[in-house]
Amino acid sequence: MSVLTGRMSEVGSRAGHVKRRLGSWLVKWEHAMQVRRERRALARLDDRMLKDIGLSRADANREAARSLTDLGPRSEVRAGEIAGYHMIRFK
Repeated sequence: MSVLTGRMSEVGSRAGHVKRRLGSWLVKWEHAMQVRRERRALARLDDRMLKDIGLSRADANREAARSLTDLGPRSEVRAGEIAGYHMIRFK
């Protein structure tokens, strides 16, 4: 293998690594934005709708107030379809 071929291979390897890291970051960003949309939708539900899914206004406000970087579950959570939104639902 020539020096030039070896260096080109090394550059290609680095480029692949950068693409994978960028792709991973984009997936995380998209997930964070989806969670943000879900939390905002949850906050817009009226008290009757919240009662239908077993949540109180305080639960909805607490979830909506969570930080964008706070993506982990609180309690036991599961996803459910509510009023056309992919919402977080507490057991």
